[in-house]
Amino acid sequence: MRSSKRHLLVISQHPPALLLELSIYQLLGWLSVATVLYPLLPHRGRWPGAITRSRFHWEI
Repeated sequence: MRSSKRHLLVISQHPPALLLELSIYQLLGWLSVATVLYPLLPHRGRWPGAITRSRFHWEI
């Protein structure tokens, strides 16, 4: 019980750092989800690489 109370005190004393850590983990999670789902989605040329590739293909 003492350790949990101490942990709560640390969290209440430093909320910005904790929020920053949570947001960083959230961003990493979203990035990993996006990289996994992007190949499964139908490509519509939204990304700059796909746009340049399609233009280059049409020029050839």
